[in-house]
Amino acid sequence: SLHEHRMANGRINAVHLGRRFSLQSVSSIAHGMSVVVRIFEVVHSEEALPPELKSQLHFASGCVREGFDNPDKLLLFWFLRRYGGRYPRVRVHMEFEGIRDRLPNWIEVSDVDERRRYIHRLWENRS
Repeated sequence: SLHEHRMANGRINAVHLGRRFSLQSVSSIAHGMSVVVRIFEVVHSEEALPPELKSQLHFASGCVREGFDNPDKLLLFWFLRRYGGRYPRVRVHMEFEGIRDRLPNWIEVSDVDERRRYIHRLWENRS
């Protein structure tokens, strides 16, 4: 049975099995996403992609792997994890809401390093 295959005993219910499955499979899905992005970049290498799209494509697999719907949230997560210890994904979503309205769009600031610095400044100066 599925429970035996997943080494589940009587104390583990379907929710725990689903969570374990999703945690184990998300890295494979993110890797698949990175392959798709790389193929897209190779196929469209002769075309001039907008700089904001080119920048955001590199974050697609990371967003899938970490559970974010916005590359800016992933940048904030990386910052918080590096300088502030462990930050659960839900907390990153909450922290992001405090700076969302002050972030420029990707067309205005498409350089990743500049955007990262911008997010750091906004988060450090939040009210």
